Amino acid sequence: MSDAKRFEAELHRLRASPTEVLHPPTLLKTAVRGQVVVIVYKEEGADWLSGMLVDLPVFSRGFRPRSPEFLADVIMDEIQEPSGRGRRLDVDWAEGLVDEPSAVLWHVNAGEAAAVPPHPSRSGGGGAEPRMAE
Repeated sequence: MSDAKRFEAELHRLRASPTEVLHPPTLLKTAVRGQVVVIVYKEEGADWLSGMLVDLPVFSRGFRPRSPEFLADVIMDEIQEPSGRGRRLDVDWAEGLVDEPSAVLWHVNAGEAAAVPPHPSRSGGGGAEPRMAE
């Protein structure tokens, strides 16, 4: 199993574990695209969907240990903290994860965005710089 798949599995295990996560997201959907994990979630009490990207090779550089399980725990801690509204971006990252992918508000920076391979249903090159949605 790839590191990205192990990371994804650990996120879902943590969310389902009431002893490990105090405020789990009310929704958690994920997709693995290469070594990037796309995460769509709904914070407790929020009326919007949030999204983040985790480029595992880049993200892991700042941590020891660097296991996918440890990194999933770090991200779940971030998800549990109120993060406020992200930005609406003109991207396809949430396609297939939620009914209205364009409604997801993203918490990403340009470096993360460039690392995302295109949605499997699309043709073309690698990730593209996101554009603000209108």
